[in-house]
Amino acid sequence: PMGTEIQNITLASDTERITNAADREFSSDTGWWTKGGTATINNGGSGVLNMVGGVGQISRTIYTVGKYYKFTYTVAANRGTSSLKVWDGTAYIALNSTVGTYTIYFKATGTKIYITDDNASCDIDIDNISLQEVGWAGLGDMYDGLIAQGESAADAQAAVAAWSYYNNNPATG
Repeated sequence: PMGTEIQNITLASDTERITNAADREFSSDTGWWTKGGTATINNGGSGVLNMVGGVGQISRTIYTVGKYYKFTYTVAANRGTSSLKVWDGTAYIALNSTVGTYTIYFKATGTKIYITDDNASCDIDIDNISLQEVGWAGLGDMYDGLIAQGESAADAQAAVAAWSYYNNNPATG
């Protein structure tokens, strides 16, 4: 009866959730990511996440349910027929697997990120991962990103509708 709930944004700008550069750049295997299947980190010193032949994945509990995230990644090489995906908590979101740098936006419905490739002939190198919780400064970019991902204008507008306490002070809400 009170209408659609609008999210409360408490961050002024997008905040990086993977704070250690080595965990974003895969410059060393710090043990921060949980690896499964054929995933290897650093691949002999080349500074990438590599998944070869069969199911490979990395995961980490990092999301806050209900928050929006900006996920940026680079496909450094794809020598197989990889079909890369990221988990939002409910379903896998297909990622671009051709060489290049990409950004997607999504709402977390669970707490754990999974980056996976389940193709038997995969051989892909991923680098420069960034996972940012979207704040006030990122709402315009998030709207543009959702439209680029195929969302309707109405759904994108609903996703970026937000409010905040002035100066993050609940007394001034």
